Amino acid sequence: MLRAGSRIGQSARALCASRLAARGRADFTYSLTEPLPNTPQCGQEIPPAQRQLVEFTNGIYVGATTSTSALTTINMVVRAGSRFELPDEVGVSHFMRRVAYKSTEKHTAVYMTCLPQWFGMTLSCTGTRDAIVYSGTCLKDDVDQLLDVMCQTVAYPKIYNWEVRYFPHEHDHITARLIDAHQRIAGDNTGLSEDSVLALYDAIQTRAFRGGLSNSVYCPTHRMRDVDDLVVAAYHKRRFVGSNIGVFGAGIHPEDLVSGVTRHGLYNLPKGEATSLQAEGASKFTCSTYEIRNDNKCADVTSVLVGNGAGLSSEVPHLSSMLLQRILGGPGLMESGYNPSRLQNATEKAIGGRLVQAQAVNINYSDNGLFGLQVQAGRDDIKSAVKAAVGEFTLAASNVTEKELNAAKAELVTDMLSTQETHAGILEDMAFQTLYRGGKYLVPEKAAERVKAVTLKDVKTFAQSVINSKHVLGQTGDLRNAPFVDDLGL
Repeated sequence: MLRAGSRIGQSARALCASRLAARGRADFTYSLTEPLPNTPQCGQEIPPAQRQLVEFTNGIYVGATTSTSALTTINMVVRAGSRFELPDEVGVSHFMRRVAYKSTEKHTAVYMTCLPQWFGMTLSCTGTRDAIVYSGTCLKDDVDQLLDVMCQTVAYPKIYNWEVRYFPHEHDHITARLIDAHQRIAGDNTGLSEDSVLALYDAIQTRAFRGGLSNSVYCPTHRMRDVDDLVVAAYHKRRFVGSNIGVFGAGIHPEDLVSGVTRHGLYNLPKGEATSLQAEGASKFTCSTYEIRNDNKCADVTSVLVGNGAGLSSEVPHLSSMLLQRILGGPGLMESGYNPSRLQNATEKAIGGRLVQAQAVNINYSDNGLFGLQVQAGRDDIKSAVKAAVGEFTLAASNVTEKELNAAKAELVTDMLSTQETHAGILEDMAFQTLYRGGKYLVPEKAAERVKAVTLKDVKTFAQSVINSKHVLGQTGDLRNAPFVDDLGL
């Protein structure tokens, strides 16, 4: 908290006052009967959004779209997820996320903390097995400051040993308090262990793949002492190169984003070697059936059965997986009112209408994926419910109708177009298409045409390939009556 008489408090108040005065808002005396300046009025045509995608000579993709929002959101996507960790680097991507927005070669950690607070920015760093995503939101007038913070974080971090390296408390209690990354990672791992379903999905993906995708997005506890500042710096140097980075903005003119990225140093990054997924991070679905059974005291049982799915880079199988998920019924895909899906209907009928939840699971990575089903029911009903869900899934591979497919297409197209109403949806779509489909970007209307071109044969072929693949069955809860893989007839 800033004290009223402190030097920092006086500086902060002076900065805010000068910025408000410069914008002509010192007294906030706007008339309620006059239109606000520089805002579209009722009946006035809003100009269409301008979208542009540029590739720098060092391999960085920069894409932006304009909008009428007062806010600007920028995502910097780096293909440096956990799948690219080498055996002696396991867990380092988790550390990369936890040391984001700290000291850089240009700014101190204090500056990187105070500047976003002064300008009201929102910063975050998230990660998947494929990528690490740095995201920031600010007012349009403050984009230059936001780009400064984000470009410095991505391109020129200064990682100190006391931020990453493990120090036992008995060795130096003062230094131990500074190990912020270790404390945060330990907290993340604790949250994972307490969420049985989240832990189950993480274990399933670890067992389902051979290669980079078997690496968890969480740093294993036994690896926390082995990751130090040298390991993190080496990983950053190897993966944070131009050919692995994409910068995408919403609510900003494309030319402004290109000039800002160039001015703040991303243009100077090396391009890096053009390593494909076959050379680094390559993964394939494992060739053996596997079971994960996590027995605990929870009365309900959650069963997840998955087979080999589709990757983002394969357009037709990927679209087929999304359509099949909507035909079977997936999470958050039910309209208002009670309109149960095929899986829900089958499982409810099998256990006499008792409480059950069944849905399709579709997880997509750049070159591979998982597809299957999740069933949650009481311990006495779980075996019958899972068998019924598997039977309905097998039946759907042969008897999907054109009516069901057309309804799924309409729902998917609606979802694709509705995501363009938010900055988050626009940026996710631009990053996915640009980074995982060779720099090609289709506007939503063109992408909708690709969805309509998927045939009934494509969907059935994909469904049959999932059934014919090997499977991973993961279960958590009271497993006294839970089924095994050989009970399901697969």
